[in-house]
Amino acid sequence: MTGRDWAAWHRGYDEPDSTIARRLVAVQGRIRDAVTSRPAGPIRVVSMCAGEARDLVGALDGHPRRADVVGRLVELEPGLAGEALAAAAAAGLTGLEALVADAGCTDSYVGAVPADLVLACGIFGNLTDADIERAVAYLPSLCAPDAVVIWTRHRRPPDLAPVICHWLARSGFVLEWLSDPGESYGVGVHRFVGEPVELRPGKRIFTFGRTSPTDLGAGHRMSPMSGRVVHFEIPADNLERASAFYREAFGWQLNAVPQMNYTLVSTTAVDESGAPTDPGAINGGMLPRGGPVTSPVITVEVDSVDRALAKVEELGGKTVLGRQPVGDMGFSAYVTDSEGNVVGLWENAS
Repeated sequence: MTGRDWAAWHRGYDEPDSTIARRLVAVQGRIRDAVTSRPAGPIRVVSMCAGEARDLVGALDGHPRRADVVGRLVELEPGLAGEALAAAAAAGLTGLEALVADAGCTDSYVGAVPADLVLACGIFGNLTDADIERAVAYLPSLCAPDAVVIWTRHRRPPDLAPVICHWLARSGFVLEWLSDPGESYGVGVHRFVGEPVELRPGKRIFTFGRTSPTDLGAGHRMSPMSGRVVHFEIPADNLERASAFYREAFGWQLNAVPQMNYTLVSTTAVDESGAPTDPGAINGGMLPRGGPVTSPVITVEVDSVDRALAKVEELGGKTVLGRQPVGDMGFSAYVTDSEGNVVGLWENAS
């Protein structure tokens, strides 16, 4: 934790025009939507760095399904945890418990996960980029199938929200909603469609209170690497049949993402940040055969797709499919090299 007076900081919520008050309204609306849409039965919730739980309690005070909500509020400051528990009880959320503990350690979630709703609000703006990436990689171990994660981070430039969306997609989440980039606050809603992951006790998820490198200014490069092979794609006439083939032939893990008509392919183990642990190893995807991908394709990371396309054509290659946005995560393109081979390009959003 930092030396900030967090009890005093929370009083900013009482100023209706403040950024955090407006963010709170947005978060509460998404919480209500998530709870309303859940099937009948208990709804397990985990709130990381819960503070006074104004988001959860405010959203569900008077909600017809508040009695179905059970779960854990994790907060390191005892005074805030006590306020949260008292507010929950007053709102009829008697199924919630408050744990005074470090939300950045997996031990704090033992017995409370997998959850149907995970709140990671007010956290990412207080972490380094590396710790945000690490925290995202741990989210699957907190989530039940089809769980919803709601997260927040400011949108000051350089805006990290598109990169967070990319990290979430890599960890098996699909984007359901992202607040308007014109707002000073950022709120994201993602649904977990990946394979369940067992929670490992005793692991560090993040360390709260560090300065994020992206706050150093727009000139700071998040990734100094360019020209790396970072992904591959395999086309298939039948995704289910092809998935079974690669699973049985090589032991790969394949996770279908029906909403994208795409299958995530894991060929190697990853660390807590989601990076492959074996040097040189990469993971990839599988998609229906067609368009530029009619045979296996490697994808190369570039600083700028537009500049890379110009260089490729200068060297005798050709653009097959120009720069295309991929949600809020980045941009892709396909080219042919001097030998007619199709190569993918990837530019991270920034």
